[in-house]
Amino acid sequence: MAPRYIDKGEVLDRIPVSYVTIWTWMRAGTFPRSRIINNKSMWLESEVTAWMLKQPTQRFGKRA
Repeated sequence: MAPRYIDKGEVLDRIPVSYVTIWTWMRAGTFPRSRIINNKSMWLESEVTAWMLKQPTQRFGKRA
């Protein structure tokens, strides 16, 4: 299957933060860098999905 690119709007739909936050994370190296496709910032969907899956899960209940 060919890689799929997603635009800023779709990234922001998936990651509910501001674009400034995404930009800051990219600069810090903690979020996938965008690529310029036809003068537009685009991300590889697989990289964004991998980043999402690496995020910690919420803990519930009392700590031991």
